[in-house]
Amino acid sequence: MAYVVKEWRASHQPDINGVYVHIGVRRAGIISFLMSLAGIDPTVHLTVTEKNFCLEAGTFWGYFKRTVPIRKISEIRDGFNRAWLAPLFFWGLGVLSFFYTFGLLFSGEILSSLGMLFLTCIFVGIGLYIYVFYRVLSIGVVGSGHFFPVEINFKPSLIEGQSIGAEDAEEVGRIILELMNANPQPYISAHPPTPVPDFSILEGSGLEIIEPVPQVSDNEFERLKMSAATGDSESQYKLGIAYYNGTYNNVLIRKDREEAKKWLRWAAQQGHAKAAHALQRIDTK
Repeated sequence: MAYVVKEWRASHQPDINGVYVHIGVRRAGIISFLMSLAGIDPTVHLTVTEKNFCLEAGTFWGYFKRTVPIRKISEIRDGFNRAWLAPLFFWGLGVLSFFYTFGLLFSGEILSSLGMLFLTCIFVGIGLYIYVFYRVLSIGVVGSGHFFPVEINFKPSLIEGQSIGAEDAEEVGRIILELMNANPQPYISAHPPTPVPDFSILEGSGLEIIEPVPQVSDNEFERLKMSAATGDSESQYKLGIAYYNGTYNNVLIRKDREEAKKWLRWAAQQGHAKAAHALQRIDTK
């Protein structure tokens, strides 16, 4: 169902209520317009804030509200559809009147044929006007894990004085996209994370790793080095601790203070807090 626009606000800056987009629409038709003047016409409101895309609809039978968090939006939909049935109707009348014009012309009724030709032009012109300017606009979103969009279809209204076009719907899409970029979806791995031992650097004469873990093979230490080489900060941290202590999971390895500082420094540069703390402790000794 296509509604007509009653209220329209779309801005890249929020209002005092934190609203970026607010669109109010009502059912099309003179009866709905008269009912809206009396304040009893059901309306639909689309509201976009920094956190939510919300669609509220009131009917004579009830009320419903659908809310999609901005960070959960996976697709934005905006665009328009041209009317085709009404233009075809008027163009059909134009074709019929055009052929009738020839009938009048062959009958010698010149004035009547000119009047019918003028009527033909009116029918064709009305059809062209509707096809070019009458557009049903659409704005909506699809949430992550959903197949059906939350959207509204609407059209401009001369009665309401709202001349809204396709570029306005596109602007709403751009505003929503900006909010999505400012509120990205959190990355959720398809596999549960592997528990990581809590390495602690203790006060004392040296650094120790306190963790009740089983023996590991040299292959596991090689995999740790490969993971650290790919840039994984946690692996770099554990590799640095292993080189400092000369042991990894109770397996003796080469003890190398400088190598330990190198890997801890790389992990710390990526924002690894434990690595930064460990590097500071090593430098003070």
